[in-house]
Amino acid sequence: YIVMELCDGDLQQLIVQSPGRRLAEGKAARYARQVLAALKHCHKQNLCHGDVKPENLLYKGNHDVIKLCDFGSLSTAVAHNRGPLSGSSSYMAPEGFAYGSVAAAGERSYNPIAADLWSFGITLYVMVAGHVPWAQATESDAAYARFLSGGGGAGAQRRYPAHFSAALADLLDKLLAVDPAARCSAAQALEHPWVN
Repeated sequence: YIVMELCDGDLQQLIVQSPGRRLAEGKAARYARQVLAALKHCHKQNLCHGDVKPENLLYKGNHDVIKLCDFGSLSTAVAHNRGPLSGSSSYMAPEGFAYGSVAAAGERSYNPIAADLWSFGITLYVMVAGHVPWAQATESDAAYARFLSGGGGAGAQRRYPAHFSAALADLLDKLLAVDPAARCSAAQALEHPWVN
């Protein structure tokens, strides 16, 4: 059993109750620092979360604190070539879908730490936009396909909501790199100007 202090709710509830059903960038940056620090600590201990999303982030409003929770069956010691990725599909890294479709386990590998950072990137997007960037995280969803194609290659550019600052868009590009090897780490993201 894990006993924690009583929190006010989860981040998804906080987002929905906020003006415009999204968080201001300043508040999102404060929360992002806390989540990135938690992920950095977990990753340093060779533990990946496996299901980073607003519903797995608890908040204490009177202290403006966010806590990473739900270290359940999807959390695991860091290892390449483990079983198929699982988690919440809207937040799952694109390599997780490709890995899960491989018939024989071990034919492909993925980095669960990089997958955590993708999931955090989508979580950050949701904090400031109030919604995920697509209806379904499948290549049959045109918005998802456009999002992935804008995440790599010379001259490729993603379109974020107009109210996103250039610094936030830059951080999201680093967290949501389609190639997991190009994704920034939690420690690198903590050094980004938008977070500070």
